[in-house]
Amino acid sequence: MQCTICLDTEGDVIQRGCCCRGDAGAVHLDCLIELANAHQRQGDWGGWTKCEVCKGRFTGHVQIGLGRTWFDQVKDRDKTDEERSYAAAALSDALYSQGRYEDAAEMEKDILEADKEMYGVDHPNTLVSKGNLATTLNALGRHSEAADLQLEVLTTRNEVLGPEHPQSLISKSNLASVYVCLGQFGKAAELQRTVLEVRKRVLGDQHPDTLTSIVDVSQIYDHQGKYDQAADLQQQVLAVRKRTLGEDHPQTLSSMNCLAGIYVSQGRYLDAAALNVRVLETRQRVLGDNHPNTLATKSDLARNYCHQGRYEEASKIQLEVIASHQRVLGLEHPHTLIVTSNYSETLRDQRKYDEAEAVATSVAEIMRRVHGNTHPDTLRTKTRLGSVVLLQGRVAEAHAILAGVYGAMTSVLDSDHEAVLMTSTWLGHAQCLLDYHDEAATMLRETHARQCHTMGRDHRLTLLTASVLADALMRTGESGEGSELLCATFDLQRRLRGEGHFDTLLTAERLQSWDLAA
Repeated sequence: MQCTICLDTEGDVIQRGCCCRGDAGAVHLDCLIELANAHQRQGDWGGWTKCEVCKGRFTGHVQIGLGRTWFDQVKDRDKTDEERSYAAAALSDALYSQGRYEDAAEMEKDILEADKEMYGVDHPNTLVSKGNLATTLNALGRHSEAADLQLEVLTTRNEVLGPEHPQSLISKSNLASVYVCLGQFGKAAELQRTVLEVRKRVLGDQHPDTLTSIVDVSQIYDHQGKYDQAADLQQQVLAVRKRTLGEDHPQTLSSMNCLAGIYVSQGRYLDAAALNVRVLETRQRVLGDNHPNTLATKSDLARNYCHQGRYEEASKIQLEVIASHQRVLGLEHPHTLIVTSNYSETLRDQRKYDEAEAVATSVAEIMRRVHGNTHPDTLRTKTRLGSVVLLQGRVAEAHAILAGVYGAMTSVLDSDHEAVLMTSTWLGHAQCLLDYHDEAATMLRETHARQCHTMGRDHRLTLLTASVLADALMRTGESGEGSELLCATFDLQRRLRGEGHFDTLLTAERLQSWDLAA
């Protein structure tokens, strides 16, 4: 490729990571640095963060390279220097975007201390910095610390600005997002409904901020298993955004993607896939194949195909996304690791257990090193690893893995969190196979009841638990209840997932083992 600035093909020519596509985005990092410095000499700092051609923000290696260079040039200035503050913020944003959350948090702590010194503890800039630190801590899985900081920001803004000030409403929404990560959906819903009520009254039903609040509420409803209510709200927002912004606007596409996610929860996989494909085609055309939003949509489509049992198609897409993430973001970026972890589950559902175990083991180790042992992403991946080990018949080994994960999860996440409930299901299954039938049945009953309440009876994970619970009941001698539940679960899985889906096949094997007609 040829650098679009110096027109030379020699050296390391890379993609800018903005919205410039193909050869139009090819550049030497050194050329971009020289260009940014030229703009800076004219009093314009924008060249360090945004492409002068497409006006989009840089991402990936270019973003981190520019951010690091800019900050290195001004880091020795006094912490109260304006340009140093902007450069520090740009670097912390780049570090966060690259998934280097520990480094970003250290930068944000320094920025927060500088802002306290420059402006005071209650100044709006200081509160923004505190909120940014909370967001990064949340990404690190330190949700309780993040919640404490967001609550501090909210309390100060309520006192200084009033509870209905726009900044106070943003703080409520940010705190609600942390509660969602903790699995505290009731608290999150209460906060988001408060924000929505105020915005409707003050701004009107169709103001962009009001629409954002409607989306936030709908996503919590999705977590709570209130799928019809969630879908109704998302459809309202989508209709308004189509009419006011156009079908190809980023916010319209985001609404389509959110609605597709709810359709998946409802089991409307074909409707969800149609929306995913529509969003993907537009993002590929507008943003390019390697833009993070394009890759996120491809990953969503792959997960949808997994739910449909279209594993070969899902695997192909996931491998493409993994390769793109590795090239653009790096091997250890959180997005790369999450998609790779998802791929391990796809391999598991294809019954490629050796490959699934190898991938899950590798990803879990990298996540442990990058994020730590108790980060939710690390724990989710270890749950997947435990499930693969269990399905290979290494029951005691699987039980040790899952018991460790469950103990760690319950210390950092609410008991109704989806990841906790999923781990509980596989742990209960392991207990059952180790002949701890009564303990397994008790755990699985509680898990199933929680899933019915938070996700709904027809949710994939609820049905998976129902199948395992039925098997445990059969083993404890409660054959009447167990056989009825097993047959009913199989019928639902066959209708909602299909005959060849991993979950359906597992239940069919249980029916066969108990000599029950499928």
